[in-house]
Amino acid sequence: MMFRLGTIIASILFLLACCTHRTTDGRLVRIAAEVSASPNEALAALDSIDTRSLPDADRHFYDLLTIKARDKAYITHESDSLILDVVKYYSTNSNDTVYPEALYYGGRVYSDLGDYPTALDYFQKALNQIDGSEQEHTDLKGCVLSQTARLLNSLRLYSQAVPYLTKALAIDSVKCDTFNLAYDNELLGAIYLHQGDGTTAEKYFRQASRWASYLKPRDMAHMQMYMAATKLLQKDIDSALILIRVVPSNVRPIHQNLAYAYASDIYLAAGVKDSAYFYADKLIHSSRKNNRKNGYRNLFSDKLFNLIPTDSLPVFTKDYFLTMEAYYNSHENEHAILQNTFYNYRIHQRERQNAERRAIEFSYYIGILILIVLVSVIVILFLKYRKKKLLAELQSTIL
Repeated sequence: MMFRLGTIIASILFLLACCTHRTTDGRLVRIAAEVSASPNEALAALDSIDTRSLPDADRHFYDLLTIKARDKAYITHESDSLILDVVKYYSTNSNDTVYPEALYYGGRVYSDLGDYPTALDYFQKALNQIDGSEQEHTDLKGCVLSQTARLLNSLRLYSQAVPYLTKALAIDSVKCDTFNLAYDNELLGAIYLHQGDGTTAEKYFRQASRWASYLKPRDMAHMQMYMAATKLLQKDIDSALILIRVVPSNVRPIHQNLAYAYASDIYLAAGVKDSAYFYADKLIHSSRKNNRKNGYRNLFSDKLFNLIPTDSLPVFTKDYFLTMEAYYNSHENEHAILQNTFYNYRIHQRERQNAERRAIEFSYYIGILILIVLVSVIVILFLKYRKKKLLAELQSTIL
């Protein structure tokens, strides 16, 4: 009787669970399908939804879509509170599809916040989640690999960045992803440019330019900026001049100071002093000390120093020393962060290798155990068969 009652209760609970099961809000499903292609429209659609009416699962999905849409719209992330809540939710509510994506955007948020060690850790965790299910997460895996390489490039770990980017380009090629083929080839070219290898850098920039027609004008201008810098590195000043002319006014605001720096260097190398001064002056009014340092480097060069107005010289000189002092102080901190990031990265890689080795060893021991069991079963069956045979022979002899 008690067994039958327990069965009835279990059946009722199962039916209630089935009845209460619900799918994701249809509005969020539609936004998720469009967010990559139209992030601004996705943000507008998300703003029209009252989150107080959403159940817990949908609210967290809403938050993830908000972070994703902002990222796709090139809006700089300024806080980690939202992504921390999203990652925590999906880490405890197992979702093999969403959790790796949440980890990826955790890396993107911390990249924007300048916390590179934490960003790198999130990217590595996302890759660990994706491993073994590449077919399902091919798009995401390519993004994580590319962003990891971009982060390592920012940390000046160039040789460590190349393998990640090579894997990302392999995924891009298989998918015929023209957008990422352009960006990833450009990034690989930038890495070689930063290493001073102009020939290899130009090779990858030309590869990127093959797909540039699929990009927005601002992205094409960014590629043109890097090609101009490569020509400067190769001492081809005339080509660099032609390429750089329209770049500063066409790149995205986030890349404008870099364009000013390259433009000032190129015009200075070409002897076009007024233009070199113009872009150096733009840099010294930047809020970032590294940009100001680069601007003063050219302004105080032999070619441009005499162009500085006399009344501006005391102001420039004072600001220059303050800028350099701040730069060298921060450089020590950045160096410590760089070393810490590299250390953490190596530890992560070593732990992963150890885990893989332990898994192989475990499989090996399991295989040996299975073999021992099989041999034991065969021996036991053989002994039983032999015993039966002896008993049969004995019975036959007695009869």
